[in-house]
Amino acid sequence: MKEYLKYNQCTYLQKDNKKYAFCYLIPLFIIFFLLIYSLKKDAYNVQEMNAEVACLEDCSLTFYYPVTSGFYYDFIKINEKKYEIEDVIFGNMILDSSNIGVQKITLKAKEYKGKQGEFVKLQIYKNKEKLIKKIIKIIKER
Repeated sequence: MKEYLKYNQCTYLQKDNKKYAFCYLIPLFIIFFLLIYSLKKDAYNVQEMNAEVACLEDCSLTFYYPVTSGFYYDFIKINEKKYEIEDVIFGNMILDSSNIGVQKITLKAKEYKGKQGEFVKLQIYKNKEKLIKKIIKIIKER
């Protein structure tokens, strides 16, 4: 009887399927992990620009921002370091060479020390959303 089971094609195929069942479980675990991660992770729209540092008593950052999008933010990073903003001063609006309105904005960041006249990389983080919502929005747009 053992000889029959050993050379039976049906039992051979069933044993083979059971042997590689973990190959089906690994992708499911990966998809489940990515889904949980995307539900907890926040994503932002990041706008990068250069800003000039002016230091008298406190250091402030001056840059020009397009008027069409409106200035709002969740937080900012200056040279890859996160800072809180104490004060925002809006200047006059002007037109650049391609007739796009820009506005001069001056920010005062807490505990930021820079050099007078230095140009720094300013990153403005805005539109906080969960990663899964952002992915769904991108898929719907396409």
